[in-house]
Amino acid sequence: MQSAEASRWKRGRALLALAVLALFSAFIRVEMARGDANFSGATVEGLLKSDPALVHYVTSRIVEGGGSAPPALRSDPLVEHPAGMDLPSALTIGQEYLIAWSHLLFGGERPLHETALLLMALTAACALFGVFGVAREWTGSYSWGLFAALSWTLLPGAYRSVGVLFLREDLAFPLLMAGLWALLRGRRTRRPMDHLLAGALLGLALATWHASAHFALIIAACLLTSVLLGRERPAPAKLGLLVPLAAVITVSLFPVGRARLLFLTPALFVLTAAAVANRPGIDKSRRAMEALGILLLGAMLSRLFGGGVVEDSHVHELLIAKLLHLGQRPLDPSVLTFDARLLWQGPFETSSLTQALLSLSLAALGLAAALKRDLLSHFARALVLLSTAAGWLITRVLILPTALLPAAGATLLARNERGPAMAAALLIAQAGLFYQHVSTHELSWYKPPGRQAELEAMISAVEANVPPGEAVACDFMNSTAILTHTRRPILVQPKYELDASRRAAEDFYLGFFHAEASEFKRSLLEEQRCRYLLVDRFTLGVLKATRYLAGLRPGEEPPAESAAAALLSQDERVLESLPGYELIWRSTGDVLQRNGSPYDLYRLYRLTPE
Repeated sequence: MQSAEASRWKRGRALLALAVLALFSAFIRVEMARGDANFSGATVEGLLKSDPALVHYVTSRIVEGGGSAPPALRSDPLVEHPAGMDLPSALTIGQEYLIAWSHLLFGGERPLHETALLLMALTAACALFGVFGVAREWTGSYSWGLFAALSWTLLPGAYRSVGVLFLREDLAFPLLMAGLWALLRGRRTRRPMDHLLAGALLGLALATWHASAHFALIIAACLLTSVLLGRERPAPAKLGLLVPLAAVITVSLFPVGRARLLFLTPALFVLTAAAVANRPGIDKSRRAMEALGILLLGAMLSRLFGGGVVEDSHVHELLIAKLLHLGQRPLDPSVLTFDARLLWQGPFETSSLTQALLSLSLAALGLAAALKRDLLSHFARALVLLSTAAGWLITRVLILPTALLPAAGATLLARNERGPAMAAALLIAQAGLFYQHVSTHELSWYKPPGRQAELEAMISAVEANVPPGEAVACDFMNSTAILTHTRRPILVQPKYELDASRRAAEDFYLGFFHAEASEFKRSLLEEQRCRYLLVDRFTLGVLKATRYLAGLRPGEEPPAESAAAALLSQDERVLESLPGYELIWRSTGDVLQRNGSPYDLYRLYRLTPE
């Protein structure tokens, strides 16, 4: 009785400590955002662009619907004009409801993006519960679990999304980490409820963030490898199958799960193979044959029915390209497909050593635990090492080793007699590094400094010069800002998981940079039924990633007869030189750079037949 009471007391104290840490981490996230001059000094019209603006649009529609998505979203004519788009079937809509409901209940006069900032800071901070749980399972100790959670709270890499509003990973990644904890707990307790909880959490993560499928595949692949090597304690198949079963049921509750067949995602077949192959009483060769058979069945079903697996071909192309080129993007963009170029930018860049060390900081010492034999289980070692390698290959994945390495480090310290003293020293050192990071951090998403004012002026110009119902063609950084603030139809959007979305982007970028200006205009007018074109000189002319996406080598200029050659100019005469491109608005000279020259980012054109 006393032992049970003591255990409940330990759990209660750990839960209280974790709640305090989560509130502290959420507070830091909010203050880091508000402390950035480019963020705090801007209106919502100046802050939102690209993915966040699209999520803001869906969220605002739910708010306008009183907490439920309006039926019009099932065939929204404003997105990917002229065809329109079924948003609930294409997008992983989850956090939108959470933000909308919170805003309707508690938002009051607060702007919607402020509600999102506060709520998503809290949900992102809740990833530390998963970190605690993983460390608790690996060390068997509540204290070392709390050490891992505190270590994660002080890691710069845990704050990757700070200030970037409406990011899906702020909800989905904590769900994924909680699911991993439940999976590890289920392997220890053998209780069906833990397996069902792991599957349900995994299903929620899959349904609320497309990238969760790839994180889940890393976890599932490491588990299957451990099973095939005979390193896992055998368990009845009906127990292990509860995880993929619960995930399938959960993800199928969401429109995107049914429409994109997310229940056929490779991670779920790998988990199924691991459950079947881990049955008691079968030898290694039979394990391998049965697992291979399930994986082949999964591949055939995915190819036969399509859905999200086939639509993710751009991810496969990127991974193959990165492996072939050892993570270094080739100078000649023509070596890569358009889809690989589209993905190989921003959060999908290869991590530099400096970037990785700054993100992981002293937690990188946790690699020593993964490299040391007989310290972690084979599953845990493989998970730490594979996630670290994946984090180097794709920057966005660094959040996974950022969460796992503190748990691995806790395992290493827990086996050392001087572990508590070493842990205290590491936390003090990490706190100093974290303070330095917080005090000097700048939100790169809102650079250059004048971009927010320019974006706000552009939104006002579109509202004033583009009639309601008329579509605007532009890059996908600005298009969603136009969508959410003016409700004018747009041609391209930045959630390009669907092949149709990638083809729309390909038509715009290659047309703008390579087609003759007259042909590009004809395509917009006749094929896209679009009479307005917005040109952002920064996104289309300055950003190297955009020029690379368009197939231009470093230093190479667009063909002289292309629309880009004329419309990216700052010469008024050149901007007005193209027949059928009527310049109706241009950025004013009020927003100045540090050198005193105007930013002059935007041009808005009305297209007319010649």
